[in-house]
Amino acid sequence: MGNLILPGAMPRLQSGSGPGGVCAQQAVEWLVNGVFNAPNVRTKDGSHPTDHPSCVQPYLNVMTITANDQLEETDRQKLWPLILRQINTARPAKEPWLTEQLQSFHREWMDKKGLNFDSWGIGQTAESWLEMVDAVESEYERIITANDGLFKPTEIPVNRIIRLGELVGTAPRQF
Repeated sequence: MGNLILPGAMPRLQSGSGPGGVCAQQAVEWLVNGVFNAPNVRTKDGSHPTDHPSCVQPYLNVMTITANDQLEETDRQKLWPLILRQINTARPAKEPWLTEQLQSFHREWMDKKGLNFDSWGIGQTAESWLEMVDAVESEYERIITANDGLFKPTEIPVNRIIRLGELVGTAPRQF
């Protein structure tokens, strides 16, 4: 894997891709594989980053896309630390079991908050969206830790992830 070219500024998170910005999951793809060429974000092969990066666990992917699309511009930028934590979460050998575990936890979490799981977003504030993504990511970490040795991640070099963490002011979780 080639070196990541780090920009002076991160692209803005936005709903969909466009000049100078990417959606939350395109940001993961860009962080892992891409380069930033203002005004457009492109991967090394010149294409737009995918919103389904192979290094992200599928349920975390869908949940973050939904949160990204529901949040207002200013609140959406608060997803950066959560996005960084999603790098290396894919565990293909344990799907769909892992997705079922996360969905069950997510449903319980929303019930406790008085939110309807079947209509994500209705009645949710920006803070509750960010809290929800963080809670489900934390449950993912708990599951992975409790099942140590059963999961093989998609490998991303640790030194690149740490450099990325410095850009967004958070340390990535290591499993």
